[in-house]
Amino acid sequence: DHSRLITAEAIFEVAEIAAILNK
Repeated sequence: DHSRLITAEAIFEVAEIAAILNK
């Protein structure tokens, strides 16, 4: 499923942004 891969990428991006904002 491509949708699952896209969801995983989106979660990774959000996690990265959250980590940057939490610094």
